[in-house]
Amino acid sequence: MRQNKWLCSFALVAALSMFAACDSVETPTDTDTSNTSKTGTTTPVSIEDNEKKPSFFPYNNPSVKEVPPKPFTNHWTPATAQKPKKAPLQVFLSRTARRMSLDKLKAFIPYLFGGITWTDSRNRNMFDQLSLTLGKADYIEVTKNNNEVTKLFMKLMDDMATNVCKKVIPADAKKAESARDFARFGSDVNKALRFIRLKFHGVFVASNSTAEIQQLRDLYNKVLAAAKKKGLNTAQATDKAWELVCIATITSPEFFIY
Repeated sequence: MRQNKWLCSFALVAALSMFAACDSVETPTDTDTSNTSKTGTTTPVSIEDNEKKPSFFPYNNPSVKEVPPKPFTNHWTPATAQKPKKAPLQVFLSRTARRMSLDKLKAFIPYLFGGITWTDSRNRNMFDQLSLTLGKADYIEVTKNNNEVTKLFMKLMDDMATNVCKKVIPADAKKAESARDFARFGSDVNKALRFIRLKFHGVFVASNSTAEIQQLRDLYNKVLAAAKKKGLNTAQATDKAWELVCIATITSPEFFIY
């Protein structure tokens, strides 16, 4: 019993001592702007001092010195230009030859020949009938147009030219020379050939030159002479000569290949 009383008295004394110690400690306030030095004196602390940046920043640390960059020196070794060696000229082709698409041929032929186009005996448009053979995509089995110049295409071009020219020349014979679609100015063969070269091949031949029409003129003369030997009269032989010139013009690579 006495021991319990002694323990209670000791606990009460310890609690009072702790309360007295806490009461003697001053709590700093937000308005305290003083700073106590090691000597016990207080020095005022300004707001600027509180806002100073840490000393690890170079511009606040006087021990960090800025080193200026070294001046630039040209480290390239001077050399004299050497004359390049001559090399053989090499020609690189960017692509293979391409031809006009079927849609262009179908549109150009009647435009150039006054509405006459490639048809069969039943008056069906052969560009439509042979569209797949001529390389047009059907977007079912073939999804890309084939514009390559193949042997089959050249054979069909020959058939088309023969069919069209056999209808164009008789139609031209019924028109005035200045209104003909192919053999315009037919009485002056060289003038007519210059017109043909310009219209179908885009080649201008000067009036004082025959270099660009000489092959067609030779073909015209040979066919005209051969037709007369077979007994055709002058008009028939002339039409036959223009017909062969027409076929040669359309089947020429200058007409459909680019």
